[in-house]
Amino acid sequence: MRFYKIMTFSIVIPIYNTALYLSKCLDSVLAQSNVGWEMICVNDGSTDDSLQLLQEYARKDNRIHVLTQPNQGLSAARNAGMAAAQGEWLLFLDSDDCLASPAALQILENNTLPDTDVLAFSSELWYPEEDDRYEANVLFNHSSPKRFSKGWDYMAAFVEERGWGPSAACFYLWKRALIEANDLLFPPGLLHEDEWFVPMLLSKAGGVQTMSEVLYSYRMRSGSIAHGGRNIRHATDKLHIAQRLQRELAAPADKRRTKKRLLYNLARNAAHNLPLLSQDWWQAKLLMLKNAVRTKEYIRVITG
Repeated sequence: MRFYKIMTFSIVIPIYNTALYLSKCLDSVLAQSNVGWEMICVNDGSTDDSLQLLQEYARKDNRIHVLTQPNQGLSAARNAGMAAAQGEWLLFLDSDDCLASPAALQILENNTLPDTDVLAFSSELWYPEEDDRYEANVLFNHSSPKRFSKGWDYMAAFVEERGWGPSAACFYLWKRALIEANDLLFPPGLLHEDEWFVPMLLSKAGGVQTMSEVLYSYRMRSGSIAHGGRNIRHATDKLHIAQRLQRELAAPADKRRTKKRLLYNLARNAAHNLPLLSQDWWQAKLLMLKNAVRTKEYIRVITG
């Protein structure tokens, strides 16, 4: 029996029919050293060889825990993993992605100060079908480390600098106590679930630390949920996320503009993919109009 350090990280990996990519993902966690971790792999009703591969890995390392359930979608799989987690910090890792460095967890541990609730690290886009080409994920990366005393301050800076809202739960390290204290779960049955979960959780967070180190490799492949063909469900689910945030995201007085920017952009993205003059299209346009903050935005809504 090997000796491992006291667990610090719970790494939640939802799996659905990704046997072709799974070993690369799991091996990137197994390569982490000098830090305590557990891997919670949630098999969400896979029909390929994913479960057999997971069980093979689990037999070799008792830090790997395999849960299996009927197919319920990404949100339900992540929620099941969160419920089983025991570590102080929670990291979401998609089963076709991988950690970018064998020192990733050690680097994160070195930055987990007592008054930090969230670490926002940098990532890279990985094109394995193009000779393993990598490029910076400029939409979400951080050029230099910065410290924010509250999650709302981080969101305000993110929206102001980039023009869109923070999403992608995999690009953050979360203090598990923050999630449990606020009883937050990913919304089951919706695509774009991160675009609700990330702002909601950041709105409850205290200290947020950004990091320039690239710790996550995000696989770019056709057929994934994120990069499959856009359709009516992508649009309506994004609209439903925006409507939920309108009701549920409580913004302090000095951050109401930030909330409006989040909602405007979500509604605009939804409207682009909704059939013209459908009921949902009008709902998206009305939400855009309600949250427009610039004259050109009002004009765009009215004339678009």
